[in-house]
Parts: sequence; structure tokens; C-alpha cells
Amino acid sequence: MVHKDIGIPITFDYHHHWCNPGDTDPLTEEESLKLAASTWPKGVRQCTHYSSAKRVYEDKTCKIVKHADYIYDHINDYGLDIDVVIEAKAKELAIMKYAKDYSENLCIV
Repeated sequence: MVHKDIGIPITFDYHHHWCNPGDTDPLTEEESLKLAASTWPKGVRQCTHYSSAKRVYEDKTCKIVKHADYIYDHINDYGLDIDVVIEAKAKELAIMKYAKDYSENLCIV
């Protein structure tokens, strides 16, 4: 694991894990998020990235790795206290829509 060699915490990316969970014995999303969490120092909140697939929700013709304009699914933190960086082309509009759709326990900064 790269973290063991260089000591830099791993930032888990939900979308990229969804696109490529691994070829042999892939980890679940939860397992991958928690493995990345184990690389963060105590007292430092884990940073993660989240985006939806543009191809799934907005444009069936584009590459699967493209980020959508908005976030379409609830972000599952699996009980971890994490910071989530939203990667959405609509920027603040995407955050406002997500807050409206999933307003429980949100802390938006």
C-alpha cells in the first residue's frame, strides 16, 4: 500500500471506487472507506471525495468516469466522522440540491 511507503493518508473517492472496485477480491465501498480511514492520524478528520456518474444520471453517451452536474444518491458515511468534498459540475447548486434532498445531519461549510 502506498500509504505504508510514504505515510500520506489515503483519500477515498466513492465514484472512482464505484467505477473500478478492483479485479481480484474487490473490497466493498464500506471496506474501502474504512481502510482509507485507517491511514488518517488520530484527531484528523478523514477527507473523502464524492460524485455521481454523469453517464448513469445525465448523459448515457459519455465516459463512465465523468462527474455529473449534481449528486443523486445519499452519501453513506458508514458511521464514520468524515469530511466530504463534493465533485459536481454544478458546484454550489449541487450542494444546495443535495441539502434539500438529504437534509438530515448535514454540516455544510
